[in-house]
Amino acid sequence: NVFNADAVDPWLRDATLHQWNFTVQKMLPGQPLFDAGYVGSRGTGLGISFDGNRPVQPVDPATPGLAPLGERRPFKGYSQIRATRSIGVSGYGSLQTRLERRMGAGFTFIGSYTLARATSTMDQTTVGGGFYSAAVQDIYNLAAEVSSSAYDIRHRFSLASAYHLPFFSRAGQPLARILLGGWQISAILTLQTGFAASVGAWGNAPRMPIHLPGLNNIDFAANRNFRFHERFQTQLRFEIFHLFNRVNPGAPGLNPPAPNTFGVITSNSQGPGAMGGQRIIQIGAKLQF
Repeated sequence: NVFNADAVDPWLRDATLHQWNFTVQKMLPGQPLFDAGYVGSRGTGLGISFDGNRPVQPVDPATPGLAPLGERRPFKGYSQIRATRSIGVSGYGSLQTRLERRMGAGFTFIGSYTLARATSTMDQTTVGGGFYSAAVQDIYNLAAEVSSSAYDIRHRFSLASAYHLPFFSRAGQPLARILLGGWQISAILTLQTGFAASVGAWGNAPRMPIHLPGLNNIDFAANRNFRFHERFQTQLRFEIFHLFNRVNPGAPGLNPPAPNTFGVITSNSQGPGAMGGQRIIQIGAKLQF
């Protein structure tokens, strides 16, 4: 139990990914366009990492008279052997719908809803910020490793809309027409359930048995173009991210042996890039020529 080592399967191969989809589209009364489809994929031969020197038979560490871990490892003299083989699999299936209304009477929107399930035997992801690679627990029972992927988002709804305000565009007062007319407002609404996560403990539960808190967010913007020469145009923008300053809880503590933090949410950072949920207001100007 002195040395660590790394091992790579000499028959390591490239992964294979198959994708398929079927979509129907229909123009509805009033000109909105609706489409719905099934999108799926399956990956095989994915590279997975595991301890190539773990005891063959998992046991409860609290078992009385249990021999030391080093004595139960197959290759004596070594502790962990970080091994890699291309035996992982992944799967994805989703119902994807979209409703779109192109610009008409100054108003446009596009909304989409996805109902999905993503599974895998191992995850490499940026959930929570940074790069995360989760090794399998039991290489001798790989079928038990199939569970929700870390990026398994069951429900996601988004709506983006824009509206050209008709007020003051034909105002008799030039100053009111210039300053108050011609504005466009837009908003983006995002609602989704949380990512899947592991509780970091051995047992008979799935590898990713829980889902983290979801996301509820609205961004808002208003902009106005001012043309003061045939070659020059200025755009003013007023933007508010996280309009209602709603707290989107981050991931709780996921380590059962740490009772003071296990299950406790201490941040509002979650997801790729680990962005927080505080309101941000921006005002900007752009000159086009």
